[in-house]
Amino acid sequence: MDIESKRLKADLVPYSLKFKHGKTYQSAVTVMTSVEHRLLYLVLDNGFTAIGEVARYPLYNTTETEELEDAVLLELRSASFDRIPEIVDDWRHRSPALRGMAFALDCAWHQFNAQHQGLPVSVLLGGPRYGDVPEVLSLSAASQEDLIEQISTEGRSRQVIQIKLGVSDLADEIETVERLLPMMRDDQLLLADFNGSLSKDIALEILPRMTDPKLFWEEPCQTLDENITIARALKGHMMLDTCLTDLHAFEKAIDAGVEAVVIRPALMGGLGVARTARDLCVSAGLRLRIDGPWSGQIAACAALALAIAVPKHQIIGSIDLTQALETENDKILHPRPGWIGVAETQF
Repeated sequence: MDIESKRLKADLVPYSLKFKHGKTYQSAVTVMTSVEHRLLYLVLDNGFTAIGEVARYPLYNTTETEELEDAVLLELRSASFDRIPEIVDDWRHRSPALRGMAFALDCAWHQFNAQHQGLPVSVLLGGPRYGDVPEVLSLSAASQEDLIEQISTEGRSRQVIQIKLGVSDLADEIETVERLLPMMRDDQLLLADFNGSLSKDIALEILPRMTDPKLFWEEPCQTLDENITIARALKGHMMLDTCLTDLHAFEKAIDAGVEAVVIRPALMGGLGVARTARDLCVSAGLRLRIDGPWSGQIAACAALALAIAVPKHQIIGSIDLTQALETENDKILHPRPGWIGVAETQF
C-alpha cells in the first residue's frame, strides 16, 4: 500500500506527568515537580495512526514554545506524508525551541513506516528487533546521606549510577563523590553530572584530582569547547552530554578524542539525526549513553530503540525516562535486574 502521497490530520494535546509520590526533581538546570510535554496525534487518510511525544528540555517548557508549536502544527495539517522528513529537518534547524516538536514528528514518521513495512522501529533504525542495555539509575540532587541511602538500597543491581551535582557547595559535592566511590563495586560506574554548572578554570583545578576508574565526570561546563578542554585534561574520565546538540558537535568531539558521549534524540530534534550521531560515534569507538529528558514511554521507547543497536562493549546504558514519573511504562522491558529494553512492539 502506497503511503507517500497520503494526507495528514494532526493535533496536539497536553501531556502532564507528575513525579512519583509528589517528589521534586532537582539538578543544576531546574527544579521540577512535573513534566509538561504534549502529544502529537497524526492520522493518514488510509487509517494509519501514530503518536509522537513533544519531549522538551526544561528551558523550552514555556508559553512561547507552545505558541511556536501551535503555529507549525498548521503547516503540518496542509502537508502530505512524503514531506515529513523535509518538515522535520526544517523545524530542527529553525529554532532549538522546535526540536521537541521535530522529535515528535520524526517518531511518528518512523511509526508510520514501521506499520507499513511490518517491522519494529528499532530495525528501521539499523538495530535488532528487540534487545536490552544496562539501566542507569539517575538520582536527583540530594544531601550526602540521602544519596548514600538511595545508592545502598537501589543501586546494588545497577552497573551505572548517575548523581546530579552543581546545586550546593562544591567542596561538599566532591566529598560526596569521594564517599560514594568506595561503596561501589569495581564493575560499577558513577556518573557525576554537573549539568554545565562549573567554570572551565574551576573544573580544571578540581576534577583532575580524582581519576578513579569507576568515575566519569559528566558535562562540567556549558560549552562544547570548554568541555573538550576538560575532557583532554581528564584523559578519558569524562562524558559530554547536552553540549552535543547537532552532528557538527559530535564530529568535533570525535576529532578531539573524546571517549564518552550522551546522545539525546529529543535534544537533537529527531530519531534520524540521532541515528547518524550514534553510527558516527560507534564507528569512532566511543562509549555511549542514549536517553533524553524525563518523559512518557513514547520518548523512552524511542531512545531505547536507538540504544539497543550499540555494541555491548560500547554501550554505557540508558535511563528509563519514565522511572521517576507517574505514567505507563508497560512497553519498557526490565528483563533482569539492572537492564532495560524494548520488545518487538515498540512505541
